[in-house]
Amino acid sequence: MNKKERILDLMRRGVISNEEAIELLENLENKNKEVNTAGTEDIFSGFDPSTFFDGADFDKINDEYSSKSEEDKKKIEKEAADFADTLGEAFKGFVGWGNELFDSVKSKVDDNFEWKGGTFKVKTTKKSESRTIDKDIRAINIASQTGDVEIVKSSDDKVKIDFDFEVFGVDDPEKFIEENVTVTDDAGILDINISSKRISADMVISLPAKRYDSLTVNTINGEVTISSSIIDYVRVSTINGDLDTDDLSSSIAELTTKNGDLKVTDGNFTDLKASTINGDIRINADFETSDISSVNGAIRMTPTLKAKKVTAKNVNGDIKMSVPSKAGITGLAKTSFGNYKTRLELDNPVDIGKSGVALVRKGDDVITFDIESKMGSIWLKDAE
Repeated sequence: MNKKERILDLMRRGVISNEEAIELLENLENKNKEVNTAGTEDIFSGFDPSTFFDGADFDKINDEYSSKSEEDKKKIEKEAADFADTLGEAFKGFVGWGNELFDSVKSKVDDNFEWKGGTFKVKTTKKSESRTIDKDIRAINIASQTGDVEIVKSSDDKVKIDFDFEVFGVDDPEKFIEENVTVTDDAGILDINISSKRISADMVISLPAKRYDSLTVNTINGEVTISSSIIDYVRVSTINGDLDTDDLSSSIAELTTKNGDLKVTDGNFTDLKASTINGDIRINADFETSDISSVNGAIRMTPTLKAKKVTAKNVNGDIKMSVPSKAGITGLAKTSFGNYKTRLELDNPVDIGKSGVALVRKGDDVITFDIESKMGSIWLKDAE
């Protein structure tokens, strides 16, 4: 006799009322699925124990039960026990499924977090390693998620890479580094790639003193520093971090950061491009042409007599320019809502028009200026 037939039999014999039987059958229909760890949640979906026996008259049931013969009582008790066992097995399956879920979540938490100082902290592992490249390298490509990148001059004729890794929330850090950090050198091109966000990799790359074809650096979170290098083409892009160059010589340099300061000190450039959104820019180096821009931050520049064209654009910050006193000047400076502060020796007095201030001064080495700030002021002076 199956569970449905047992309920009907109990109703026919008056042990339970018609309403109780209907309610039990409806509950049985909703729960008549195979009980296992994957499907137990379906059995108990919508089940409310507090209302399961609503409408049942237990006094009447007890009176009717007392009037039964001992044989009928034993039969009823056996059927009720079997029915209870079935529900018990379902409940145990549900508990087992919950325990499995808890164990799975606990395992993930244990693998990725540690309890420290009353709070959960992501498990971290630190590891340092160095790699040496014996081959002749002409170009360097670096792609990283998080970590500082520093390019320095080597003390010998070998390329050396020093890594300081910090790995977050993994069981096997060494294997994870091996799978997500690649360093290859092929046909004179050195490629360094950190593919996982779970690895913070600070790296110092030491380059032998010579002229290189190109350097590209792409990182999301980290500072980039380049010093004492000669590289024909340099393109550096970071989103969150400062960008500094010191004694870098390059034909074309494109330097970009979104949230960070940008500083170019010494060095020699044919074409220099530098931009940031939230940060200051400081240029104090030799260049022929420049294209400098910021949105929220000050721009400070000190062009030399080598400069031929200076372009500087800002939105919400000041532009400050120190010009060689012997340089000829031509061009325009304009601000929409800021002020003009000039101590330049010009051929004509400063005349502010709708288009801005015309800058004119005769000289052998002429620098053409295109300077504009929407909200900030423009400061111009002769270098001392």
